[in-house]
Amino acid sequence: MAESSPETIPAVAATRNIIPQIVPNVATEEITKAAEKIRREDSEKKKRKLKRKSKSKKDREMEKEMSIKKDMMSTEKSETKLRTEVTPFQLQSIAQYMEEQNIMGQVDAQRDFKQQTKVEEKIKKADSKKRKSKSAKRSKSTKTKKEKTEKM
Repeated sequence: MAESSPETIPAVAATRNIIPQIVPNVATEEITKAAEKIRREDSEKKKRKLKRKSKSKKDREMEKEMSIKKDMMSTEKSETKLRTEVTPFQLQSIAQYMEEQNIMGQVDAQRDFKQQTKVEEKIKKADSKKRKSKSAKRSKSTKTKKEKTEKM
């Protein structure tokens, strides 16, 4: 009956309210921690995806540059010849000059092509190394799983 008296009712109510407030605070802290972990993991995944996309964008840009260079070389070769009236001596000197230019253009083209192939080979080697390391990691993880099950 002491609890039902008018002076003790607010005091008892206050003690009863303290206990339920502590339990929800602990639960909300756990929930917020779990939510923060999930957010971190999601942000890490997004960062990984962005890195992958940026790498593929770089590859695309390199391919575009290479195709532009090839187009430029093909247009240089297909340029029209001069159509002017000139003497045979001038034609001969022009022909010699054009031959020299074509030879130099071919040398430049070969040099550019060699550089492009070297870059492509490096990219292919790097990709194959990545694939090998990934497959090695996969095989290691499966081997360790099998060993753990055998030990048990």
